[in-house]
Amino acid sequence: MAKNYFGSGRGITADNFFGSREAAEELMCKKLTTVFTMRASRIEVPKEFAVHRNFELKESIFTYNGNCMLVAHKPKPSKVVLLMSTQHSLPNISRDEHKKPEVILFYNATKGGVDTVDQMAAEYSCQRKTRRWPLTTFMALLDVTCINAYILWMQLNPEWEIQNLGRRQVFLEQLSEALISPHLNRRSWVGLSKNIQDSMLIMGAPNPGKSTEGPSGRGYCEINNCRKRTTAKCSTCKKFACPEHAKNCVFLLL
Repeated sequence: MAKNYFGSGRGITADNFFGSREAAEELMCKKLTTVFTMRASRIEVPKEFAVHRNFELKESIFTYNGNCMLVAHKPKPSKVVLLMSTQHSLPNISRDEHKKPEVILFYNATKGGVDTVDQMAAEYSCQRKTRRWPLTTFMALLDVTCINAYILWMQLNPEWEIQNLGRRQVFLEQLSEALISPHLNRRSWVGLSKNIQDSMLIMGAPNPGKSTEGPSGRGYCEINNCRKRTTAKCSTCKKFACPEHAKNCVFLLL
């Protein structure tokens, strides 16, 4: 999953499903640092770290193996939290009453990325009820793609709509219009219902009128002086075009 970020020097925060020393060292070789929560059953975790009776309340113990630092912290009388990091190397502990290691504070500050994306996607989503899982997957990918596009746009234009609290909604509206407009302009009005034509006018599509629809019925192919009769027409030039000469047409009307 992190293949696209190899060599970028970024950091990855993940839960104990992915946490292992092998994964941490492999990603370190790819110039990616990691912060994982660890399961006590992992072979790289000392057995003493898994027993809460071995710790005082709010005590932290650090151990090192190469580039990996493993920390065990006891926040509650019957609980021990285990984390492994290749990003941190110093046994820093907060000075407040909780006395949490810096690694845990960093993990808590960065673990919510997935939750934040889910919240943003649910707020403005293209999801619709369907029983087809490929369509559900496509709509989920489209939601995440729109979030990525918004983040990149704000990085390049930090002052854009800065006074507007709903600027993400404005961005999505403008993005959808920009994606729809080329297709609206390419589509022909021939055969479309009145409701669709009215919707196209609302979206700003030019009204070609009857004069641009071209001839109707059957006619001779008008490309390369071909004399084959056909009912198909090119949506761009409105000329009759047989299947043999219509390969370069953007959209063929039948």
